[in-house]
Amino acid sequence: MRSGRRRVVAAELGYWVLAPYLPHATAEALGDWQEFGSKSAGMPFALKIQMVDDERKAAGMPTIAEERGAKCEDAAILAVVDAKRVHLGLTPITQMRKEGTEPETLLLQQKADVLVALAAQSRPLPYVSTALAELQERHVSYAICTASSAHRVTTCLEAMPQLGSLLPPSLLNSGESDFSPPAHKPLPWVYLQGAMMLGVRA
Repeated sequence: MRSGRRRVVAAELGYWVLAPYLPHATAEALGDWQEFGSKSAGMPFALKIQMVDDERKAAGMPTIAEERGAKCEDAAILAVVDAKRVHLGLTPITQMRKEGTEPETLLLQQKADVLVALAAQSRPLPYVSTALAELQERHVSYAICTASSAHRVTTCLEAMPQLGSLLPPSLLNSGESDFSPPAHKPLPWVYLQGAMMLGVRA
């Protein structure tokens, strides 16, 4: 799966995870995740939670954690969100609550949701296998460099076994997992680390 598609999956899921808590949201008006996505583009999900919490505070509303903990989300909005979750192959929130399997925090829920969706939707572009095989035949070294977490990328790769010998986990460099604090864009560290792995001076 190309990185752009991963970002779209994460952005759309992020919207639906936050949808029950968006200030002034109504069940009839839900669905325009792209507007929310453009407003929060490139933002880690933890910061998206903070952004929505700030908007809720300005509107005199309780925090996301407080409303989620009290399980007092708008029932009509939750029904729309649950229907969308089923469409995306995810367990509805109401079902998780009945089963006692709802993640402890919204951040943990988002991380779990993204992994499930990526595993289901990851497909290599038609020319990727051929291009990588040709690089190997020509003895051209390459690496995987991404700002995403290693777990997220590994999930994608495991869903595409046909790329296993071409993109082994040993090639992976993760800005989120390999650095403390995480090195997200526009920081260049993960790409420099990949260059060092290949013996390239940067």
